[in-house]
Amino acid sequence: MYRVCLTSWRKSLRQPSNYNTRTTCGFLAREIALQPWHSKENSEPVVGLYQSLAHIASTIFFQSSKPAMVQSDTQGTREEISALLATQCIISSTTEVRMPDVHVTIPLCSFAFTMSFGITLQAVALIQVFEDIICINILGTSGVFPHDNADGCKSSRVQQELAIIRGVLQLFPFIASLLCTIPYVLLSQRIGRRPMLILSAISIFAAAAWILIICYWNSVPLRWIWLSGTFLLLGGGDGVGSSIVHTIISDAVHGSKRAQVFNYIFAADISSAFLGSVLSSLLLKHGLLWFTLVSGQASLFLGAFVVPFFVPETLYTSDNLEEARSGVPPMLNQAIQASSRQTTSSKIKSTMTSAFKSPLSLLRLLASNKQALLVLLIIGPQSTAKNLFEIVGFQYSAAKFSSPYSTVNPMLSISSAAQAICSLGILPLAAISIVRVLDCSPWRRDHLIILTLGVLSATGHMIISVAPTLSTVMLGIVLVAFGSCATGQLLGALGEAVQPAQVCLIYSAASMMDMGAQSMIAPLMNLLLVRGMRLGRDWMGLPFAIMAVIMSMTVSASLFINPTRSSQ
Repeated sequence: MYRVCLTSWRKSLRQPSNYNTRTTCGFLAREIALQPWHSKENSEPVVGLYQSLAHIASTIFFQSSKPAMVQSDTQGTREEISALLATQCIISSTTEVRMPDVHVTIPLCSFAFTMSFGITLQAVALIQVFEDIICINILGTSGVFPHDNADGCKSSRVQQELAIIRGVLQLFPFIASLLCTIPYVLLSQRIGRRPMLILSAISIFAAAAWILIICYWNSVPLRWIWLSGTFLLLGGGDGVGSSIVHTIISDAVHGSKRAQVFNYIFAADISSAFLGSVLSSLLLKHGLLWFTLVSGQASLFLGAFVVPFFVPETLYTSDNLEEARSGVPPMLNQAIQASSRQTTSSKIKSTMTSAFKSPLSLLRLLASNKQALLVLLIIGPQSTAKNLFEIVGFQYSAAKFSSPYSTVNPMLSISSAAQAICSLGILPLAAISIVRVLDCSPWRRDHLIILTLGVLSATGHMIISVAPTLSTVMLGIVLVAFGSCATGQLLGALGEAVQPAQVCLIYSAASMMDMGAQSMIAPLMNLLLVRGMRLGRDWMGLPFAIMAVIMSMTVSASLFINPTRSSQ
């Protein structure tokens, strides 16, 4: 049938006035190119030639077509398409148009790796810089004092000020996420996913650069680093970036494979965290504090200005899928929309109107979909528990056990290594074993994994809170690392709980919940750490004890997850 389509297309070359045939066959050529050619029935050697011709044909004729011609020939074109639908010359409504997973997975993993590597490389070094500056401001000196000196940099005065500065600093990403996520995700449906991904990465790079400038230019108050939150408004920061990444995966990856791709992204993230923490520890031991910070900034530069340009644009793929199901050619609809000659001001007005309506749509969705609401409420604490040690753990371990940050820093490497082992080794084997032994559905398998990992996370936080030694803290860190690997299963359950048209909106809500929970709980945990320091050494683990209780509650809530109820 594809030869018939290409034959019709060649005939249309001799009849330039026959716009309908050219448009229809151009659409068919694009659909031929997007077909999955790995199936057995489509294994002829000539397929590669068909694909090449199809891409060239669709590019030439769609770009050269005049929108004004569509307005007069729309009815005829639709009649031709209806006839071709009867001969099965285009994709049926049950076929999903997707690009190969590897074309999406590798660039997104590279993006997650470079951004996470830069942030991790700077994390402990920034704490050290903050502590030194506070020592200069409060004590008139800097450096690590003897542990028996109550007025040293490990004293409660310095640590309390450090906890306040870091707690407020961690609040600003939530503000940027709250204000920017939904409008910017809607804008990505106008201008594309990749431009918004680049903009979010640039905002993270700019915010980190501002913090380094303030720390280096020590003639201004350290609290000026709080102004870095204004740069996050430029592109929404990590909240918008995570939402766009989830949307790209939803656009280009089949629902049955999304959890796997999410795990790949998670593995890239934790691998970069492991390498970044190891490298940071080695550099700090040799006194290369600012070299560590500049190297992390260079990695953020790559993630903002280089890697995103290799991420494929999936907006067309998403539109193609949505409209192929309705039997309407996407390129024809785009041409019809172009013929209306919508002005720039009306587009901006439409986007702003959608931005105001989307929160209401989200509230209606969550009010009518209890399963999606339940999964969102679990994702928030789970993501915060995953990052709690990075939020207060370094300061907790250094203050409780009187250890320098160069000694505490390898703990993050242990956490990242445990996450990598769990997500890349233990979880895949466990998933296969569960299916074979229990003969259960994929969702039941994921549900059991979510419950088990939640129990491990709660247990690990409780161990950290009462740990008498650093070795015991490491044991708790490993358990927490295992428990944090449920992200892929939770996101997969969230996507299955809503309709395909609602996936973009619900992933935006998940990103906001992720950033919101971290940004709201982080200042609270820093205040609990300060309170524990005032009560004494045995109370310093109060933030981890509270998180253990929260994770126990999420495990109980996870018992009621069943996304198939909402998807039916």
